[in-house]
Amino acid sequence: MEKEKQNGLLGAYFKNLLLATILSVVLLLISAFLLYKTNLSPTGLGVMLVITYILSNLVGGYRMGKKAEKRQFVWGLFIGLGYFAILLCVSFMGNHFYLGDVGKTVLVFFLCSFSGMFGGMLS
Repeated sequence: MEKEKQNGLLGAYFKNLLLATILSVVLLLISAFLLYKTNLSPTGLGVMLVITYILSNLVGGYRMGKKAEKRQFVWGLFIGLGYFAILLCVSFMGNHFYLGDVGKTVLVFFLCSFSGMFGGMLS
């Protein structure tokens, strides 16, 4: 019985991680369209990226917290960490393993993990 519950949560984890990633892609496409149609400054683009990270992890963490009956904040944190891992892998592939500004990477790590955890707490 416990094993079935664990498998169900693991499946839900990957579904919600995929949901967060798809939502992120949709929001990034909207951001790219707005950037194309308007004269958006680099600061505005950075704000849109931060909003994308936060919203994607909030939704993923919230949905994962709804599925988990206990320790929702931990499952939300796992969503944020998984999302950051995917983001880091995609960034490494696109930049040929160049990490860039470590301070920004740490900031994105905390944004992803805390917004996922907060989404789990809200559920």
